[in-house]
Amino acid sequence: MILNIAVGAVCAILTTGFILAAFPAFDVLSKANLEFCFTSGCFSNAALIFSESIDIIKNSSLIAAYTAAMSGSYIGLKTFNQTINRDNYTRHSSNLSSFKTAIEEIVKSSNISKECLNTNKLYKLIYPNSELGDISISKSYAQTIRKIQSCVELTSSLYGSGNASSQGVRPEHETEMLQLFELLGVTVQEPDLQRIVEIELNVFTFLDKVNATLTGIPEKLSDSRRDYTVAFRTRR
Repeated sequence: MILNIAVGAVCAILTTGFILAAFPAFDVLSKANLEFCFTSGCFSNAALIFSESIDIIKNSSLIAAYTAAMSGSYIGLKTFNQTINRDNYTRHSSNLSSFKTAIEEIVKSSNISKECLNTNKLYKLIYPNSELGDISISKSYAQTIRKIQSCVELTSSLYGSGNASSQGVRPEHETEMLQLFELLGVTVQEPDLQRIVEIELNVFTFLDKVNATLTGIPEKLSDSRRDYTVAFRTRR
């Protein structure tokens, strides 16, 4: 399509140039009494007489050449970008497919329901630039894992202190953990503090397997000390 337009533009420029050059040439022919000859002097004289027409043809040819060069450069760049985009899409699709396959296997061996997991959201957090062909692990995902670890450590250290709720657990724990789970694409049905604490270990184990299989992040959430879980075990 673009090549056809470029060829058409070059042809149009050249045709226009020849048409414009024909007017002064016709004017010269109609006024001058010219005879055919093939001597060097004749050629020099003809070049002088038809200089205006020759200049028009030269300039038209230059414009056509510039147009062809620019069109060629544009087509080359567009082809290059299309190749890059195609390669990026192929890399993205392949990585997404492999990720979903791995997640399906991890879910099977974890106590987490696939209905509560948004795989696409988790993928976008881990690989935010995947559609651009960049499948490196994001800093945001690593920070989310560390925030979970910090939240658990803080709640555990404050268990039973004056900063805790009537259950002995830091009240902000529920809100913070829900927000972090949401970032990871994990949905908690009928969430409350007890429900969060009950499912934490399952989610942590799942994330540990994701990291061991896909991301290489060393933090192991399931090993975190969770003293505050005692509050809910003793209530049963």
